[in-house]
Amino acid sequence: MMQLEFIPLRITEYKPNPRQTTVHQTGVALCDDGLRYFVKGMGGEVEVCATEWICTSFARSLNLPVPPMKVLQTPSGALVFGSQAITHCMSDLEASMLLLDGPGNLNVPGIRNLLSATYAFDQLIYNPDRHDHNFLFQRAGLIDGQEIANLHIIDFGSSTILNDNAIVGLAQGMPTVQVGKKIRKVHGFSVEFARSFLDRFHKGRALICDNAMIGLPTDWLSKNARTSLIARILSPEFGRQIDEVDEGIRSGAYL
Repeated sequence: MMQLEFIPLRITEYKPNPRQTTVHQTGVALCDDGLRYFVKGMGGEVEVCATEWICTSFARSLNLPVPPMKVLQTPSGALVFGSQAITHCMSDLEASMLLLDGPGNLNVPGIRNLLSATYAFDQLIYNPDRHDHNFLFQRAGLIDGQEIANLHIIDFGSSTILNDNAIVGLAQGMPTVQVGKKIRKVHGFSVEFARSFLDRFHKGRALICDNAMIGLPTDWLSKNARTSLIARILSPEFGRQIDEVDEGIRSGAYL
């Protein structure tokens, strides 16, 4: 009997976005697990789906807080990427104010370290389009009278990780760098944590790649393309690229 590579969630209801706050997200789907998912790939953009899947998996393996991801199936049978909607989230405006003006009396555990690691990750996977709407803050109640919010990172679809000739190190004018500068003015930056994140990526590449292939449809990334990607991530050249980002973070050249 043929074994399934994955078991998709079926979309039971789909609503297109009235406006797009991220480049590739087109709408919200209600699926047969009763949960809602932000959808990418409704226009057949399989490379975006593969990129989101791989980068989100990489991030999750390295303990960055990312929403659960699923393969979704449309009524016509097409496979699209779904990022589970996070409940009790702040509005885009509230999240932007928290990032760019400060949290006020709100406590976001680990925010400085998590933002630092995310910036290093974006530099490594060449994700040029990180902006203030790519950070979700989930209200998590009160502890000792202080409101708590947890950070979730979304949107890796613009990464060039699937490009065989991918480079690292974003140009200073790119949104990821420009928004990163604004965020650092408010929240600071942990060079130590960012470099530790890169070191874990370097040492855990084989496991990280294995995890990313689990549940990834061949419709999105062929077996040959998977083999090529894994070989590149495990190569000495990619190891040198990790070292390049590490040095850029250490010296401040990439900040």
